[in-house]
Amino acid sequence: MKKNILFKFIKVLSLFLILFHLCSEGIFAQRIININDESSGLRSSQLLAPQQRTFESNSQLKSLTKENEGDILLLDFFEDKQYRALIKKVTRNKNGIIGITAKVEDTDFGYCYLSVSDKGILINTELPEKDEFYIATSRLSDGYLSAHKMKELMKNKPQCAPLSPPKQIEPLSSAQMQLKNTTANENTPATINVLVVYTKDAKEYIENNLKSSIDLEIDLAIQRANEASANSNLGVDFSLVHSYQTDYQELNDTTDLNNLTNPDDGELDEVHALRRLHKADLVVFTPKVDYTGGVAWRLSNPNGSPAYAFTLLQIQNLSHSYTMVHEMAHNLGCAHHKDQLANAGPGLYLYSSGWKGVINGENKCSIMTYDNPRYWNDNSSYIKIPYFSSPDITYPGTNVPIGDNNTADNARTIRQTKHIVASYKEIINHTILTDLKVNGTTIEGFDIDKSNYTLTIEDETVTIEGITTDYATVHGNVTNAALNYGENIFPLSAVSGNSTFTKKYNIIINRVVSACDSYPSHPSFDGDVSAMFGDDSLNLNMGPEAPVMGNNLLSLNLAYCSSPIYMRDSIHSTNCHSLANGNSFYVYLSTSKIKVTQDGKYTFTANYPLVLTLFDSDTTSHSSFINSSAYWAGNGTSTYYSKRVTASLKANTTYYIKAIYYTPPNTQLSISINGPGICYPELAIPPGTSYTYIAVDQSDNLVKMQSATADFRFLNIGSYSIYGIPYSYGSDPSTFIGKTVSEIQVSDCIIPSISSINMTVTDEVPFERIMGELEKDNPQVNKLRAWKENGLLYVSGLTTGKSWYVYNSSGILIRRDIAKNKEVSISLPAQGIYIIKCENNIIKVVY
Repeated sequence: MKKNILFKFIKVLSLFLILFHLCSEGIFAQRIININDESSGLRSSQLLAPQQRTFESNSQLKSLTKENEGDILLLDFFEDKQYRALIKKVTRNKNGIIGITAKVEDTDFGYCYLSVSDKGILINTELPEKDEFYIATSRLSDGYLSAHKMKELMKNKPQCAPLSPPKQIEPLSSAQMQLKNTTANENTPATINVLVVYTKDAKEYIENNLKSSIDLEIDLAIQRANEASANSNLGVDFSLVHSYQTDYQELNDTTDLNNLTNPDDGELDEVHALRRLHKADLVVFTPKVDYTGGVAWRLSNPNGSPAYAFTLLQIQNLSHSYTMVHEMAHNLGCAHHKDQLANAGPGLYLYSSGWKGVINGENKCSIMTYDNPRYWNDNSSYIKIPYFSSPDITYPGTNVPIGDNNTADNARTIRQTKHIVASYKEIINHTILTDLKVNGTTIEGFDIDKSNYTLTIEDETVTIEGITTDYATVHGNVTNAALNYGENIFPLSAVSGNSTFTKKYNIIINRVVSACDSYPSHPSFDGDVSAMFGDDSLNLNMGPEAPVMGNNLLSLNLAYCSSPIYMRDSIHSTNCHSLANGNSFYVYLSTSKIKVTQDGKYTFTANYPLVLTLFDSDTTSHSSFINSSAYWAGNGTSTYYSKRVTASLKANTTYYIKAIYYTPPNTQLSISINGPGICYPELAIPPGTSYTYIAVDQSDNLVKMQSATADFRFLNIGSYSIYGIPYSYGSDPSTFIGKTVSEIQVSDCIIPSISSINMTVTDEVPFERIMGELEKDNPQVNKLRAWKENGLLYVSGLTTGKSWYVYNSSGILIRRDIAKNKEVSISLPAQGIYIIKCENNIIKVVY
């Protein structure tokens, strides 16, 4: 009985164990996932060409997670090309893209990379041992799979040309040293954040030529970078933190990388703000170019170089090669093989170079080594493996290292620099001006992303204090710096502790005259004007330059410089003599540009004897010489000085008075002027001050019009006084209209010009005279043409810039204006007969 019970127990237990084993297999079995939609069937796929077919992906790929790591992918490309790959890694990036990295079974360096989204899929499978490369894309409703010869695919790929930034090896700041010391262990992992920037042309190339999407291409390139890192034991995770389409139009040369790198050139400057916002250590720019496969700044400072952490690679190479990680490795200090014929290593260290070798009779090379035969003396081509050079790693199935301790160890280079580069995200966010103080006042709303910051002040001096963080030092702060009128530029910069990253600012201080300020001025009016409405003589055309002050007194500061010396050749002569035939002497010199208001003889008297000479040109010579207070003694350089010089001058003509002294003067030079009119210097208008002209109606003393160039052709019939008006910032000259001069003197502190003219605007030509001209047999009368269209009267044949008039049949002027074009459309009040006149051209029309 006991035996029977025991037998039953053993039987039940055995059955339980069998069921448990079967269930365990169901729970823990390795899952197999086909990349194809199995319902469509591989054999039923449409074959487009011997190496291309339609492709419909397995929807299950969209739901893979990290739990699928260790599962098998079935790579059923064609009926005779089917492989299996072990899923090593499944990720999901910032854009929601699922990344799947798989190692192809029974190969040394066969890899399959998949990027999957709701809208499409991209698959790259490389089998270097078999010289096979498969690309599958599915975007929207279209899907294709194609096979390529790997060597042919890579053969024409342009190579890269690393650039070396300026060397700036400086001691680290205490804050940055602390950061470095806490992360400096080569064996601890580091995350390097990557910002990818692409152009409109690059995106369109991906969509139109590769039938893929830019987000899938970027994800696949990041996968390749991380697989190369894992293979090489770098301890680096390259993390995509943001991707961005810029409006920048690629130039297709190295200028593109410079424009990307420079934060203040107006090109791609927004990338620097995005880099800081998303805390990116490295920036990868991928435009549509063909001059290079990639170009990057190669790290040459062991303390790092955040300002040059920028890379460019052509969009055509983004996903199906290791170009992205190759270029980023330059940012980490890596270089190409030391024996290449172009762009050879080493990089940051003597061992920062690529590797190449012969394995089982085949040429192999690491990621940083060129594989193209034209870069080698023996014209050999190489098969690139997804590894960085390292003597600590042997080629699979052999004892051959893929590096050398002394000449080829880019993996060690990256391990030594990874934490410095991974700290860029902190450095760039701390190397900024956090606040700005000007004359002790903190500027509210200071924008750290603005490179140029302009402030307007009235003070004679300025104190500028830029404030930054513990990670940086401000260079360029000033205390009580003297200001010139106008723009004063003070460059400020926040410089990281090791001087490898600099955020530059220009603080532009615009010193202006005090608000509500003016000055006596003397416009160069030619005389009173009387003319008909619209006549060109009513446009005084004073030009943009401002008239200046005049008070018959000049104050000059003499400066030490070289100059030829011109004077009279004897005491009673007005002929010119130049010392040493015009050779220059080092003297104390000052020059003033002057005018006088009336013709006549003017005497200039200085407060001490010196050489005081008048010229009628800014080019001083014998021909421009007028007179001098000094004369030549008759030999050598001996000169007789005098305080006074006299000359006959014409009104509103520019002259130049030059003062020369042989030794430093003890007092400032002051020159008084006597003559029939006023002499005034032609000085530049003070910054912060503007100039305009006003027409004051003599009947009611109100300002009727203002013009910066004194163009008064549109003044109504009447008599006016024309003044020049200097006004400071804060005043709006359009508000002068309708006010008296006394009112604007009070409201805007205006000082009207010393000189003024009368302007009389007369009525148009009498109508009887016009009708008389019309009745004459004058060919000029017929130059005007008129026609009616859409309820308007159109007139052509007008003279641009001249006045035109419209009269009704009763001789009443109903319209007048100045012709801006040769043709005008006119709206008339009613039907009838009208007379139109422009200059001597007259036409009679029935409307």
